[in-house]
Amino acid sequence: MVKVIERLADFHTDDPTVMTIGNFDGVHLGHQTILERMSVIKSKHSGISTVLTFSNHPSEILQPEGMTLQVYTMTHKIKLLDELGVDVVIALPFTQELAMQSAEDFLRQLRDIIPFRHIVLGNDAVFGHHQQGTRNTIEALAKEWNFDAEYLKPVTVEDIPVSSTIIREMISRGDLDTASTLLGRKYSIIGTAILNYPTINIDVSGLCLPPYGSYAASLTCQGSNHYGVAHVGIIPTSLEVLLSDDCQKLDDRKVEITFGPHQSPQS
Repeated sequence: MVKVIERLADFHTDDPTVMTIGNFDGVHLGHQTILERMSVIKSKHSGISTVLTFSNHPSEILQPEGMTLQVYTMTHKIKLLDELGVDVVIALPFTQELAMQSAEDFLRQLRDIIPFRHIVLGNDAVFGHHQQGTRNTIEALAKEWNFDAEYLKPVTVEDIPVSSTIIREMISRGDLDTASTLLGRKYSIIGTAILNYPTINIDVSGLCLPPYGSYAASLTCQGSNHYGVAHVGIIPTSLEVLLSDDCQKLDDRKVEITFGPHQSPQS
């Protein structure tokens, strides 16, 4: 099972480490390519794979007036990273202090704690203050500090670039088929159920959602499947799911809602 830590100081290992850095929102096909490459490297060196991500989206600090809505909750993201074989997830809070760090200072801080020998990044990955951590910068540091930096080619599906930004656009337009294709799985939401049978509610504040209306939906909890209709409000902070079958004892449990076809606008 993946180990999740929230502070760099809590990372303890002497094993050879391959790591990546990014938001990994959606854990989409592009992200999966990075994770697959990391898996190959860690197997070759009998090491571990580490994903450094953020518990809040950087836009919360950098653009608080227009924060980016997320495809997935952190719980959802960690579940998928676990299923894809990641050994350690470092979920750091993105702070103003972190935003002001140069890419060199940030990587030096990581190197002081994490013995990474390889870093695998997406083609357009940049980080550090004013996005100074470009490919040229990171490759120069890799040569100086004796680690391997590998940038992967962009992933496209039917000429559509795979990116969290485009997936959010597809979800917000209601094109859940394309969103699902780019994600590599059916679009869904994981959250904690508040049950008032036959309706449950899930907190979806901060998430990118399909357009207002009703959708066929399935609900999965601990291997049990149930069916119903999901209602997306005009300004939703919670998702309401009306169940069509008996679904007791879901209070405060993690559930996954998978969206089907759009049915009709709410009245």
